[in-house]
Amino acid sequence: TAVRYALDTSGSRGLQYLDPDAMQIGPGTLAAGISVALLTGLIFGLVPAWTASRTSPGSELRGSSALSARSRRGDVGRSALVAVQLALTVVLLVGAGLMAASFARLSEVETGYSHANVLTLRYDRGPGESDEQQHLFMAQLLDRIRGLAGVESVSAATCAPLSGRCEIVGLRQLDDAPPNDFSDMPSVLAYSATDDYVETIGAALVAGRFFEPNDATGPPVIVISETAAHEFFPTEASPLGHRISITHALTADEMATVVGVVADVRYDGLEEELMPAVYLSEHQAAMGYGTLHVRVAGDLYGTVDAIRREAITLDPDLPLFSVSTLAEAEAAATARTRIIFSLFMAFGLSGLLIGAVGLYGIVSHTVSSRTPEVGLRIALGAARGGVVRLVVGRPAAIALIGTAVGLGATFGLTRYMEQLLYGTRASDSRVFIAAAGVLLAVTAIAAWIPARRATRIPPTVALRAD
Repeated sequence: TAVRYALDTSGSRGLQYLDPDAMQIGPGTLAAGISVALLTGLIFGLVPAWTASRTSPGSELRGSSALSARSRRGDVGRSALVAVQLALTVVLLVGAGLMAASFARLSEVETGYSHANVLTLRYDRGPGESDEQQHLFMAQLLDRIRGLAGVESVSAATCAPLSGRCEIVGLRQLDDAPPNDFSDMPSVLAYSATDDYVETIGAALVAGRFFEPNDATGPPVIVISETAAHEFFPTEASPLGHRISITHALTADEMATVVGVVADVRYDGLEEELMPAVYLSEHQAAMGYGTLHVRVAGDLYGTVDAIRREAITLDPDLPLFSVSTLAEAEAAATARTRIIFSLFMAFGLSGLLIGAVGLYGIVSHTVSSRTPEVGLRIALGAARGGVVRLVVGRPAAIALIGTAVGLGATFGLTRYMEQLLYGTRASDSRVFIAAAGVLLAVTAIAAWIPARRATRIPPTVALRAD
């Protein structure tokens, strides 16, 4: 249940953690696992028993030729099962390799903030308060939190990084250009924020300034992201001083002057394309709801109770919810990729182990059944290398066939993995080669161990084996 939820939910939109209760093994899950295990053991136990029951006494009395023929038929079946197992293992190993590469690329994506030790708490005051009351409440709340022990910086914004797109507005007008029609307005992300927001999360101020207390009585101002600067003013040396109008209450009838440019901050998922974003000053755009950002030196969650007490002092009915940290938000943004990688790796390693055991069993059986032949060859002066090739020839063919079939099947399934990957091609040849190399290396070791033992059998012992 937890894994399915993780796969169906984007890490940046709601997957803050996996519910431990959903990951517990309940009676139904346990019963299903036991039933599958018993059924598998029953099926694979009945097959050889059924084969043995079909053997007639006459064929047994005719000697080793009949036994040898039956043994060869059994070897073919075992070889086919091992080949299929190895082919499936290749698929899983390639999947694990692709997800590992995707996770590495995803981990390199810049989030736009440098302070991960930031506590985030959402709040919602609801309707009924005037803008003046909202401004006063916010100023008092931030002052109270700022005075708490361990708090280095505090601010508020309508949304926290990696929490999703807060509000999408339309770009109405730039400077003195004709206003855009409603249907032609480019989409822009809009956020209200307090003065210390950039400092609190550690975002980079590329040009100009962020908001100041004087903005409370000054003309409308706006701060834009780097992406917005490139898209809105591609030919300008600096966007500072230009004017913007967006479909927002603050700028419905007037233009806001650009006073700063902030490096892009990831509000949507790490895998999403960056959208142009603008920031409005809380002094000019009151926030009845939003997210508190508190940078703390020390235990982040140890400050939550103190923050709640300060908030309740100002507004007894104020809910503080969705308590998290920027570090947890970043981990949640890569959760889906990490979970899928873990699943592929776990099943891939299990398949690799089972396939290696299967090849080991085939070679051991070959050594056991051909001990007299091995002894005779050694007695006649055959080189030990030739004996090894004799024993491992068929297992090597099985490994190569299984690997080839698995690579072909994986290449055909790559189109289904494209949507799970980031910055990685599903047909990346390096991953395919690495997966095949790992499989062949492990199976070679598994086959070499019993083959090497065969070369050490004394000829006199081998010749007496029959």
